[in-house]
Amino acid sequence: MDLTPELFEKTEFTERRKGYDIEQVETFMEDAGTALAQLLVRFRHTEERASVAEGRLAVAEARAASAEEKAG
Repeated sequence: MDLTPELFEKTEFTERRKGYDIEQVETFMEDAGTALAQLLVRFRHTEERASVAEGRLAVAEARAASAEEKAG
């Protein structure tokens, strides 16, 4: 099962007499789905930043190697 914000929005539970307060469950599911969506956005942003940093590192390493060859 993939944990997605949509799963939190669409999941429904059967009501029982001696069960949980449905409004509390729905509120929790909405809040959890929202929090997950925010975390996914932050994660994707962090992945993008890491990718850019790795690219910059590769360029810097190539320049350093080239400079060493010229000096050596």
